[in-house]
Amino acid sequence: RLQGEWSSDVCSSDLGATIAELVKATDWQKHSIRGYLSIAGKKQGLKIESTKTEAGERLYKIVK
Repeated sequence: RLQGEWSSDVCSSDLGATIAELVKATDWQKHSIRGYLSIAGKKQGLKIESTKTEAGERLYKIVK
């Protein structure tokens, strides 16, 4: 899969995606996903919103 595909597919859902969901979808390590998300917005013109759930998990979502 192309990098932009998984981030758009997984992070575009209404709820967003946790790091655990992104790890499962990509087989990447957590630090690689966080690094990719940090530059994806700049290089691909995406706005990525990060929020925390009540359980303390961070959700990443592409906002249009």
